Amino acid sequence: MPLNAAYRKFFLVTILSCMGAGRLLSQNNTSPAEIIIIGTIHTGNKKFNHKTLYKTIKAVEPDMILREQDKPYKPVFGLSLVRFFKIGKPSIEQLSVQKYAQRNKNCDIVPYDTLIPDRRGYVKKWIGINKRFFAQLDNASKSASDSILYSDFRKMNKDYYAGVVRSTLAEINHAAVMERTRHLYEVEKKQVLAMGKSYIRDTATVADFEKTLIFWEKRNNYMAEQLIKIANENPGKKILVLCGLNHKYYLTQRLEQAQLLVTDSYKILAKE
Repeated sequence: MPLNAAYRKFFLVTILSCMGAGRLLSQNNTSPAEIIIIGTIHTGNKKFNHKTLYKTIKAVEPDMILREQDKPYKPVFGLSLVRFFKIGKPSIEQLSVQKYAQRNKNCDIVPYDTLIPDRRGYVKKWIGINKRFFAQLDNASKSASDSILYSDFRKMNKDYYAGVVRSTLAEINHAAVMERTRHLYEVEKKQVLAMGKSYIRDTATVADFEKTLIFWEKRNNYMAEQLIKIANENPGKKILVLCGLNHKYYLTQRLEQAQLLVTDSYKILAKE
């Protein structure tokens, strides 16, 4: 091989090797997605509303907002008027996200929830099942130890929701609230359901209640899997996740187990 041809080949191989190494180095240096999960009450309360949430979204400046929905985002014309004239009841997430999206065209709005064809119907049915189950368990004759456990659960549950409806957005996103949510769910799934099976004669009501718990867990699993997938597909981006408060502990736990970067939203909200 002529000398100049050998040099040309060496030079080409060197350049290609450097390019490959550069791409690999670039990939290795890509920062992970930063995930911020904010738990909300969909209707808001006296301490926070859609304006509070919009202010928080604006402060975070996310590249992506993930909504607890199963369909792609579409702006609704006259949404503020719908709320003002009380024609409908848009959630605080819908109101705040639409306002932010109008002013930040480059922010992607992405759904991550499982398919629920009739959301209002689902919520109404869930409330009805819970009311029947707990009304019957309240009146059932229980053992002394179960009576104490059940009474403690009911009081803790009542205090939890009473506290949530009078708390700020920052306060309901504190780690202590997430731990309380987790504890209440674990007691309900295990001890309370077991009591229902032991003391309630209406087996259909117990079966319906158990189905709601099973679906809730499947739904949380699906949501977590979607979040993990989206985060892995969008390295380097700041992703804001909006969810109902009771989902937050589970999603946070699953994302941390997947070794994703989850920023404590309480620290952000407490500054507002």
